[in-house]
Amino acid sequence: MSERIHIAVIFPVFNRLEYTKRSLQWLSESIARANGPTTHIDVVVVDDRSTDGTAAWIQQNYRDVHVLEGNGNLWWSGGMNMAARHALESLACDYVVLWNNDIKCDTNYFLCLLKILRGADPEPLLGSKVYMMDPPHVIWAMGCYFNPRTGKHTLVGTGEEDCERYSHAIRTDYAGGMGTVVHREVIEKVGYWDAEAFPQYCGDCDFGLRAKRKGFRMLIHPDLKIWNDSSSSGLSHNGRFGAFLRSFFDRRSNFQLRTQLRFYRRHSESLLAYGTLLRMYAGYVLGFFKWRLMGFFGVTRRRSPNMQAEMDPDEN
Repeated sequence: MSERIHIAVIFPVFNRLEYTKRSLQWLSESIARANGPTTHIDVVVVDDRSTDGTAAWIQQNYRDVHVLEGNGNLWWSGGMNMAARHALESLACDYVVLWNNDIKCDTNYFLCLLKILRGADPEPLLGSKVYMMDPPHVIWAMGCYFNPRTGKHTLVGTGEEDCERYSHAIRTDYAGGMGTVVHREVIEKVGYWDAEAFPQYCGDCDFGLRAKRKGFRMLIHPDLKIWNDSSSSGLSHNGRFGAFLRSFFDRRSNFQLRTQLRFYRRHSESLLAYGTLLRMYAGYVLGFFKWRLMGFFGVTRRRSPNMQAEMDPDEN
Protein backbone atom coordinates (compact mmCIF):
# COMPACT_ATOMS: atom_id res chain seq x y z
CA MET A 1 0.00 0.00 0.00
CA SER A 2 1.24 3.54 -0.81
CA GLU A 3 2.49 5.73 2.00
CA ARG A 4 -0.23 7.91 3.48
CA ILE A 5 -0.08 11.60 2.52
CA HIS A 6 -1.75 14.29 4.62
CA ILE A 7 -2.27 17.69 2.97
CA ALA A 8 -3.85 20.91 4.20
CA VAL A 9 -5.13 23.62 1.88
CA ILE A 10 -4.71 26.90 3.77
CA PHE A 11 -5.94 30.43 3.16
CA PRO A 12 -6.92 33.59 5.06
CA VAL A 13 -10.13 35.48 4.32
CA PHE A 14 -11.61 38.82 5.24
CA ASN A 15 -15.20 39.36 4.07
CA ARG A 16 -15.91 38.66 0.37
CA LEU A 17 -18.13 35.73 1.38
CA GLU A 18 -19.39 35.22 -2.18
CA TYR A 19 -15.83 34.50 -3.30
CA THR A 20 -15.32 32.07 -0.42
CA LYS A 21 -18.53 30.21 -1.28
CA ARG A 22 -17.38 29.65 -4.87
CA SER A 23 -13.86 28.72 -3.85
CA LEU A 24 -14.98 26.13 -1.31
CA GLN A 25 -17.37 24.57 -3.81
CA TRP A 26 -14.59 24.20 -6.40
CA LEU A 27 -12.18 22.95 -3.76
CA SER A 28 -14.56 20.37 -2.35
CA GLU A 29 -15.26 18.93 -5.80
CA SER A 30 -11.57 18.51 -6.57
CA ILE A 31 -10.67 17.22 -3.09
CA ALA A 32 -13.50 14.63 -3.18
CA ARG A 33 -11.86 13.03 -6.22
CA ALA A 34 -8.53 12.68 -4.41
CA ASN A 35 -9.32 11.76 -0.80
CA GLY A 36 -9.00 8.07 -0.09
CA PRO A 37 -7.53 5.38 2.20
CA THR A 38 -3.96 6.65 1.75
CA THR A 39 -4.76 10.34 1.33
CA HIS A 40 -6.36 12.93 3.55
CA ILE A 41 -6.83 16.55 2.50
CA ASP A 42 -7.97 19.13 5.03
CA VAL A 43 -8.99 22.73 4.42
CA VAL A 44 -7.94 25.35 6.96
CA VAL A 45 -9.47 28.84 6.68
CA VAL A 46 -8.38 31.76 8.85
CA ASP A 47 -11.24 34.23 9.16
CA ASP A 48 -9.66 37.52 10.20
CA ARG A 49 -12.72 39.02 11.91
CA SER A 50 -14.97 39.19 8.85
CA THR A 51 -18.17 41.19 9.31
CA ASP A 52 -20.23 39.40 6.66
CA GLY A 53 -20.86 36.12 8.50
CA THR A 54 -18.07 34.21 6.76
CA ALA A 55 -17.11 32.00 9.71
CA ALA A 56 -20.71 31.05 10.57
CA TRP A 57 -21.52 30.24 6.94
CA ILE A 58 -18.49 27.98 6.53
CA GLN A 59 -19.19 26.15 9.79
CA GLN A 60 -22.81 25.60 8.78
CA ASN A 61 -22.14 24.45 5.21
CA TYR A 62 -18.68 22.83 5.38
CA ARG A 63 -18.38 21.15 8.76
CA ASP A 64 -15.11 19.46 7.83
CA VAL A 65 -13.36 22.78 7.18
CA HIS A 66 -11.17 24.01 10.04
CA VAL A 67 -12.09 27.65 10.73
CA LEU A 68 -9.62 29.65 12.83
CA GLU A 69 -10.39 33.11 14.18
CA GLY A 70 -7.87 35.88 13.58
CA ASN A 71 -7.47 39.08 15.58
CA GLY A 72 -8.49 41.36 12.72
CA ASN A 73 -4.95 42.45 11.91
CA LEU A 74 -3.29 39.34 10.46
CA TRP A 75 -3.21 40.33 6.80
CA TRP A 76 -1.93 37.75 4.29
CA SER A 77 1.28 36.55 5.93
CA GLY A 78 -0.14 36.44 9.43
CA GLY A 79 -3.15 34.49 8.24
CA MET A 80 -0.98 32.01 6.36
CA ASN A 81 1.21 31.55 9.42
CA MET A 82 -1.75 30.81 11.69
CA ALA A 83 -3.17 28.31 9.20
CA ALA A 84 0.20 26.66 8.51
CA ARG A 85 0.99 26.25 12.21
CA HIS A 86 -2.39 24.62 12.77
CA ALA A 87 -1.84 22.31 9.80
CA LEU A 88 1.67 21.25 10.82
CA GLU A 89 1.40 21.22 14.61
CA SER A 90 -2.23 20.27 15.30
CA LEU A 91 -3.11 18.22 12.21
CA ALA A 92 0.40 16.81 11.60
CA CYS A 93 0.18 17.45 7.84
CA ASP A 94 3.00 16.61 5.45
CA TYR A 95 2.26 19.44 3.03
CA VAL A 96 0.43 22.77 3.02
CA VAL A 97 -1.05 24.20 -0.18
CA LEU A 98 -1.35 27.98 -0.25
CA TRP A 99 -4.71 29.12 -1.58
CA ASN A 100 -6.89 32.20 -2.15
CA ASN A 101 -10.65 32.55 -2.02
CA ASP A 102 -10.74 34.01 -5.54
CA ILE A 103 -9.22 31.09 -7.45
CA LYS A 104 -10.69 28.08 -9.20
CA CYS A 105 -8.73 24.85 -9.54
CA ASP A 106 -9.00 22.19 -12.22
CA THR A 107 -11.34 19.37 -11.20
CA ASN A 108 -8.40 16.95 -11.24
CA TYR A 109 -6.01 19.35 -9.49
CA PHE A 110 -5.51 17.25 -6.37
CA LEU A 111 -5.41 13.97 -8.29
CA CYS A 112 -2.55 15.47 -10.33
CA LEU A 113 -0.86 16.75 -7.18
CA LEU A 114 -0.99 13.32 -5.54
CA LYS A 115 0.45 11.70 -8.66
CA ILE A 116 3.36 14.16 -8.50
CA LEU A 117 3.89 13.67 -4.77
CA ARG A 118 3.83 9.87 -5.12
CA GLY A 119 6.40 9.97 -7.90
CA ALA A 120 10.11 9.38 -7.46
CA ASP A 121 11.82 12.03 -5.29
CA PRO A 122 8.89 14.46 -5.02
CA GLU A 123 9.89 18.12 -4.84
CA PRO A 124 9.39 19.80 -1.44
CA LEU A 125 8.39 23.10 -3.10
CA LEU A 126 5.91 23.10 -6.01
CA GLY A 127 4.06 25.83 -7.87
CA SER A 128 0.99 25.84 -10.12
CA LYS A 129 0.30 27.21 -13.58
CA VAL A 130 -2.05 30.12 -12.94
CA TYR A 131 -4.39 31.39 -15.65
CA MET A 132 -6.60 34.44 -15.86
CA MET A 133 -10.24 33.69 -15.10
CA ASP A 134 -11.15 35.71 -18.18
CA PRO A 135 -9.90 34.93 -20.75
CA PRO A 136 -9.24 31.44 -19.32
CA HIS A 137 -6.55 30.44 -21.84
CA VAL A 138 -4.26 33.39 -20.96
CA ILE A 139 -1.53 32.80 -18.39
CA TRP A 140 -1.49 35.00 -15.28
CA ALA A 141 1.89 33.62 -14.16
CA MET A 142 3.84 30.38 -14.20
CA GLY A 143 6.32 31.23 -11.48
CA CYS A 144 8.66 34.18 -11.11
CA TYR A 145 12.36 35.04 -11.15
CA PHE A 146 14.20 37.74 -9.22
CA ASN A 147 17.63 39.04 -10.25
CA PRO A 148 19.36 40.31 -7.08
CA ARG A 149 21.83 42.41 -9.08
CA THR A 150 19.40 44.20 -11.37
CA GLY A 151 16.42 44.05 -9.01
CA LYS A 152 14.16 42.85 -11.80
CA HIS A 153 11.18 40.56 -11.23
CA THR A 154 10.22 38.41 -14.22
CA LEU A 155 6.82 36.71 -14.25
CA VAL A 156 6.85 33.71 -16.56
CA GLY A 157 4.25 33.69 -19.34
CA THR A 158 2.24 36.64 -18.06
CA GLY A 159 -0.35 37.82 -20.58
CA GLU A 160 0.51 35.08 -23.09
CA GLU A 161 -1.82 32.42 -24.44
CA ASP A 162 -1.03 28.93 -23.21
CA CYS A 163 1.00 26.87 -25.67
CA GLU A 164 3.55 24.04 -25.95
CA ARG A 165 6.24 26.31 -24.53
CA TYR A 166 4.47 26.27 -21.15
CA SER A 167 3.65 22.55 -21.08
CA HIS A 168 6.84 21.52 -19.26
CA ALA A 169 7.85 21.83 -15.61
CA ILE A 170 10.26 24.70 -14.96
CA ARG A 171 12.29 25.87 -11.97
CA THR A 172 11.76 29.41 -10.77
CA ASP A 173 12.79 31.49 -7.77
CA TYR A 174 9.32 31.84 -6.27
CA ALA A 175 5.61 31.69 -7.02
CA GLY A 176 2.64 33.69 -5.78
CA GLY A 177 0.41 32.59 -2.93
CA MET A 178 -1.92 30.59 -5.19
CA GLY A 179 -1.38 26.85 -5.49
CA THR A 180 2.07 26.82 -3.89
CA VAL A 181 2.74 23.42 -2.30
CA VAL A 182 5.19 23.41 0.63
CA HIS A 183 6.52 20.35 2.45
CA ARG A 184 6.84 20.74 6.22
CA GLU A 185 10.63 20.29 5.89
CA VAL A 186 10.85 23.60 4.01
CA ILE A 187 9.07 25.53 6.76
CA GLU A 188 11.14 23.80 9.45
CA LYS A 189 14.35 25.00 7.75
CA VAL A 190 13.24 28.34 6.31
CA GLY A 191 10.74 29.51 8.91
CA TYR A 192 7.24 30.87 8.36
CA TRP A 193 6.19 33.86 6.27
CA ASP A 194 7.52 37.18 7.57
CA ALA A 195 4.35 38.83 8.84
CA GLU A 196 6.22 41.74 10.41
CA ALA A 197 8.24 42.89 7.40
CA PHE A 198 5.79 41.78 4.68
CA PRO A 199 2.27 41.55 6.12
CA GLN A 200 0.52 41.70 2.73
CA TYR A 201 2.64 42.10 -0.38
CA CYS A 202 6.04 40.49 -1.04
CA GLY A 203 5.49 37.85 1.64
CA ASP A 204 5.44 35.03 -0.90
CA CYS A 205 8.41 36.46 -2.85
CA ASP A 206 10.43 36.77 0.34
CA PHE A 207 9.61 33.21 1.43
CA GLY A 208 10.62 31.78 -1.95
CA LEU A 209 13.93 33.62 -1.98
CA ARG A 210 14.71 32.60 1.61
CA ALA A 211 13.92 29.01 0.64
CA LYS A 212 16.26 29.30 -2.34
CA ARG A 213 19.10 30.32 -0.02
CA LYS A 214 18.45 27.15 1.99
CA GLY A 215 18.77 25.01 -1.13
CA PHE A 216 15.09 24.73 -2.13
CA ARG A 217 14.00 25.82 -5.61
CA MET A 218 10.44 26.15 -6.80
CA LEU A 219 9.30 23.66 -9.46
CA ILE A 220 6.29 24.92 -11.41
CA HIS A 221 4.25 22.00 -12.69
CA PRO A 222 1.98 22.64 -15.72
CA ASP A 223 -0.56 19.95 -14.70
CA LEU A 224 -1.42 21.90 -11.55
CA LYS A 225 -3.90 24.34 -13.10
CA ILE A 226 -5.57 27.27 -11.37
CA TRP A 227 -7.66 30.20 -12.62
CA ASN A 228 -7.33 33.55 -10.83
CA ASP A 229 -10.23 36.01 -10.58
CA SER A 230 -8.29 39.26 -10.22
CA SER A 231 -11.31 41.56 -10.66
CA SER A 232 -11.18 42.73 -7.04
CA SER A 233 -7.48 42.31 -6.31
CA GLY A 234 -5.37 44.82 -4.46
CA LEU A 235 -5.83 48.56 -4.02
CA SER A 236 -6.69 50.42 -7.23
CA HIS A 237 -6.62 54.20 -7.40
CA ASN A 238 -8.96 54.29 -10.45
CA GLY A 239 -7.49 57.64 -11.47
CA ARG A 240 -8.33 59.33 -8.14
CA PHE A 241 -5.51 61.52 -6.81
CA GLY A 242 -6.21 60.82 -3.12
CA ALA A 243 -6.21 57.05 -3.68
CA PHE A 244 -3.04 57.40 -5.76
CA LEU A 245 -1.25 59.09 -2.85
CA ARG A 246 -2.54 56.47 -0.40
CA SER A 247 -1.13 53.71 -2.57
CA PHE A 248 2.39 54.69 -1.43
CA PHE A 249 1.50 54.02 2.22
CA ASP A 250 -1.39 51.55 2.30
CA ARG A 251 -0.62 47.87 3.04
CA ARG A 252 -3.14 46.82 0.41
CA SER A 253 -1.01 48.40 -2.31
CA ASN A 254 1.89 46.73 -4.08
CA PHE A 255 3.42 50.21 -4.31
CA GLN A 256 3.69 50.74 -0.55
CA LEU A 257 7.15 52.30 -0.19
CA ARG A 258 8.07 50.64 3.09
CA THR A 259 7.35 47.14 1.77
CA GLN A 260 9.36 47.60 -1.41
CA LEU A 261 12.34 49.16 0.37
CA ARG A 262 12.39 46.34 2.92
CA PHE A 263 12.31 43.77 0.15
CA TYR A 264 15.20 45.34 -1.78
CA ARG A 265 17.30 45.82 1.36
CA ARG A 266 16.92 42.12 2.14
CA HIS A 267 17.27 40.56 -1.30
CA SER A 268 19.21 42.89 -3.61
CA GLU A 269 22.98 42.59 -4.04
CA SER A 270 23.74 45.78 -5.94
CA LEU A 271 22.83 49.45 -6.08
CA LEU A 272 21.64 48.72 -9.62
CA ALA A 273 18.64 47.00 -8.07
CA TYR A 274 17.50 50.27 -6.55
CA GLY A 275 17.63 51.80 -10.03
CA THR A 276 15.02 49.25 -11.12
CA LEU A 277 12.91 50.15 -8.11
CA LEU A 278 13.22 53.84 -8.94
CA ARG A 279 12.19 53.22 -12.55
CA MET A 280 9.19 51.24 -11.36
CA TYR A 281 7.97 54.15 -9.26
CA ALA A 282 8.76 56.67 -11.99
CA GLY A 283 6.68 54.65 -14.44
CA TYR A 284 3.86 54.39 -11.92
CA VAL A 285 3.80 58.16 -11.27
CA LEU A 286 4.18 59.18 -14.91
CA GLY A 287 1.55 56.64 -15.93
CA PHE A 288 -0.93 58.07 -13.44
CA PHE A 289 -0.55 61.64 -14.69
CA LYS A 290 -0.49 60.55 -18.34
CA TRP A 291 -3.82 58.77 -18.05
CA ARG A 292 -5.30 61.57 -15.95
CA LEU A 293 -4.47 63.91 -18.81
CA MET A 294 -5.80 61.48 -21.42
CA GLY A 295 -8.99 61.22 -19.40
CA PHE A 296 -9.74 64.86 -20.12
CA PHE A 297 -9.96 63.85 -23.78
CA GLY A 298 -12.20 60.86 -23.07
CA VAL A 299 -9.47 58.24 -23.48
CA THR A 300 -9.54 55.52 -20.82
CA ARG A 301 -6.97 52.87 -20.04
CA ARG A 302 -7.88 49.25 -20.67
CA ARG A 303 -6.51 46.99 -17.93
CA SER A 304 -4.62 44.08 -19.47
CA PRO A 305 -3.69 40.72 -17.88
CA ASN A 306 -0.07 41.83 -17.96
CA MET A 307 -0.81 45.00 -16.02
CA GLN A 308 -2.93 43.11 -13.49
CA ALA A 309 -0.14 40.66 -12.75
CA GLU A 310 2.35 43.48 -12.24
CA MET A 311 -0.01 45.32 -9.90
CA ASP A 312 -1.14 42.30 -7.87
CA PRO A 313 1.51 39.55 -7.96
CA ASP A 314 0.66 38.11 -4.55
CA GLU A 315 -2.71 39.42 -3.50
CA ASN A 316 -4.49 37.25 -0.98
